[in-house]
Amino acid sequence: MDLRVSGVELPSELEVKILELLANDLSSIMTVRRVCRRWKDIVDSNRVIWKTIPLQLPTRFPAQAEKWYRKAAEFGNQNAYVLLALLYSYGYSCACHSVPQMATGLSVPSAYRLLV
Repeated sequence: MDLRVSGVELPSELEVKILELLANDLSSIMTVRRVCRRWKDIVDSNRVIWKTIPLQLPTRFPAQAEKWYRKAAEFGNQNAYVLLALLYSYGYSCACHSVPQMATGLSVPSAYRLLV
């Protein structure tokens, strides 16, 4: 599905630029990912969006937060590395993922179990 204005199909480069403008608003990014497959693909593969997306420590759903942090870290978001380190340091662990390497070459502290 392409972004349409008055029945006119916008060039894909313009769609990308429009979606990049939303990179500073996490809730907008989450919303446009659900609009259609094309927009989800654009968001998921766009370095500008993932490098600038604002992230914070989760209050709920640490598994979902970890997935977003990992994605952002893959695209060079330095805040994502810090948040992953904090997430693991404060007890989150996921058996399905190995511990990522920090940009400095140091590994994130080994995963601990959640203290509930």
